[in-house]
Amino acid sequence: MSYISNLSDSLSNEEVGGKAYSLYQMNSVGINVPYGFVLKKMAFAEYCKDDEFLEKTKSEIKQYLGRTKSRYLMVRSSAIGEDSKDASFAGQLESYQTNNNLDDVLESIKKCWSSLQSDRVLQYEKQHGKKLNEMAVIVQEMIEPEYAGVLFTTSPIDQEGQYLEYVEGHAEKLVQGEVTPNSLQIALDSELPQAPFDIGELLNQSKKIVAHYKGAAQDIEWAYKDKKFYFVQSRPITTLKEKLKWSNTNVNENYPHKLSPLLYSIAKQSYYHYYKNLALSLSVLNKYDERAERYFANAIGQFGHRMYYNMSSIHSMIELTPISSLLQKSFDDFVGYQKENKLNEKLSKGIENFKIIIKIIYHLLNLGQKVQLMETKISEYAQKHGDDQSFSELTQSFHTFLFIRFQLWVNASFADFYAMLTHGALGKFLTYAKIDKPQAVQNGLIQGIPNLISNQPLVRLWEINNLIESKEEFRELFQHESNKILQNLDRDTYIELNQTINKYLHDWGYRCPGELTFLSDNYIESPVNFIKILKTYRDSKPENPQRLLDLKHAEQVNLLYETKISIRRAYKLRPFKKWTLTLTLKVLTKLTTFSISCRERVRLKQAQMYYTFKNSCQQIGQYLEKSLVIKNKEDIFYLEYPEINRLISGEEVNSDYIQSIIDLRKISINEANEKPDNFYSFREDLGKKVFDQDIELEQIDGMYKGLGACSGVIEGKIVVVDDISNINKIKKGDILVTKQTDPGWICVFPMISGLIVEKGGILSHSAIVAREFGIPAVVGLHKITEKLEDGQKVKVDGDLGVIQCLD
Repeated sequence: MSYISNLSDSLSNEEVGGKAYSLYQMNSVGINVPYGFVLKKMAFAEYCKDDEFLEKTKSEIKQYLGRTKSRYLMVRSSAIGEDSKDASFAGQLESYQTNNNLDDVLESIKKCWSSLQSDRVLQYEKQHGKKLNEMAVIVQEMIEPEYAGVLFTTSPIDQEGQYLEYVEGHAEKLVQGEVTPNSLQIALDSELPQAPFDIGELLNQSKKIVAHYKGAAQDIEWAYKDKKFYFVQSRPITTLKEKLKWSNTNVNENYPHKLSPLLYSIAKQSYYHYYKNLALSLSVLNKYDERAERYFANAIGQFGHRMYYNMSSIHSMIELTPISSLLQKSFDDFVGYQKENKLNEKLSKGIENFKIIIKIIYHLLNLGQKVQLMETKISEYAQKHGDDQSFSELTQSFHTFLFIRFQLWVNASFADFYAMLTHGALGKFLTYAKIDKPQAVQNGLIQGIPNLISNQPLVRLWEINNLIESKEEFRELFQHESNKILQNLDRDTYIELNQTINKYLHDWGYRCPGELTFLSDNYIESPVNFIKILKTYRDSKPENPQRLLDLKHAEQVNLLYETKISIRRAYKLRPFKKWTLTLTLKVLTKLTTFSISCRERVRLKQAQMYYTFKNSCQQIGQYLEKSLVIKNKEDIFYLEYPEINRLISGEEVNSDYIQSIIDLRKISINEANEKPDNFYSFREDLGKKVFDQDIELEQIDGMYKGLGACSGVIEGKIVVVDDISNINKIKKGDILVTKQTDPGWICVFPMISGLIVEKGGILSHSAIVAREFGIPAVVGLHKITEKLEDGQKVKVDGDLGVIQCLD
């Protein structure tokens, strides 16, 4: 029976321990490991029974030592069960530097075996509930390096990129804390930092090691000598927690303010059903794939009582699909998330791929019908559930809303999905067809969409403005303050104007800033805010928006024709490909504009549905107030929907408990501090801590890079507006700089010559409306409102997605 083997021999973890087995594995895949041999665990077992065991094996050990070439050797413990995923025992067991002679090596082997019973090992075993009883020992050539260190293939600091520490000479100085090492944070896909050795080669070798360990993050010890790396250990990193990335880049457009408990409880469940039902309908996930449940259930989160996408969960659910390579970038562009995301790209094949494609085509062909179904359902819901309902009717209204939002909304989610998918496909196609400036052409091809529903409020504002201009008494009325205008509108003199404004509020008054929230008023509830908007719009001396929209549509038609001509010229000697590409361009453009149009229709009806539900809840709140369950009707928004359900279903509820919960939640919301737009947390911290990690907006030569939302280049002075209440600052021809826009900003777009927005993606409200009016726009410029100042002159390049400061 042999008690000793070379590290290059076939070894098992059970007989030589994790450390020696790791060296054998690295050796087997071509990683440069210093020569050595290992005394297996059987040798230790024999030594425990017979103190003279080493004397009996001296000759065999001497033979192995004869193959070593270095002056010094390292004798290292390799316990069975060491370097496991849950406990690494790193630094607990002993290693010894020794001279390359038999007596010194034998003495060091004994010391290694003895270290298994050291006080610190026993204490470590007690803390981790793991016992080490068996040990192998490695004898290995010691490299006398120029540099040595450790590479963490996933940074333990923030889990972004990799982390490197190194020192001159032996790594023992680093491990023992005798010197402060050089440290480098290596970001993903960025320029490598400078070092006195080839970091690129070190990373290439580490990729082989990580690949061998099936992607598990590794702590790799290495040495560098004569332009060559030697690897002396690789162990799993056991201290990594599950990192969660959070972003409100796009969700903030619909939920810009602090959320009421009712709204968040609905949103949490809505997103669960949204992603799950969409995935099952498209067959991109197996119906019984329980791995996705945790991701569906945690697609969003709440911090500072504001809503955030859980980008880690969403990326994980995308990665589970067979078409992750098609979805990952499209989704990030869709929401405007610009941090690096590495997914395992894959595309399904065979029958699975065919099944998904058939489902995608089927639902796309029926998209118009699905959207119309939702429009009809929501219109019926709004008509049935108005003011002065009985308690029974209010209860039905409450549950009907939840049913539509949770179970039927999959029909509406297709509009989001296809807007994202077709837009991404159009961009990839233009790049594949080698179209010059593909991003600019893509933006141009989806501008001026005919009859886009989100443009209609502006057309109606223009009509109201014309009505005011048509009569002197109307013009005189609008010389007054907004409150006075509203007070006088119901006089007989202004009956026509009053009816026109009331008609607008009935049709569009729920489309406003924070339209899906319950704690702020819309234009129907606070018409004076609409009058303020109307006055600002009139002050801008507006042009006919329909004429501008028609002009942009004509430009879109012309650009489509020019792009076809460009393709025909480029492929004139390949007629079949020329025909295929031009047809694909036409189809993709039509599908993209159609999908965007459907998405805007859904967003309109969603706002109407939420307003109707809010109104019903307020009426339920009146009943609860009369019953002394809550202090006032508005308190209902501080309850979660299951809590309201228990109240209206007649369950026995302690009303004192309910009101105390409401009061505590009010305090929590009022005192909540705003978090960054992008940050991360660790699941194991159990909600105790989050880490600021805002994307730093990089400035190069006075230029900032974002996402080009609408093509064109414009120079001019900027005006920074944080909130729609300050839009009176905007003058005709200004370049608007703001955090985000929503439907309440529609009257602003005809006034501005350029648009710079902090948040949002390429299909956000800002991007869509800017394209409709041909306003050069760049979105996704993080904290740009803090970088620029009123009156500053800038250049907006919507083709390249950059802005340049000119003074």
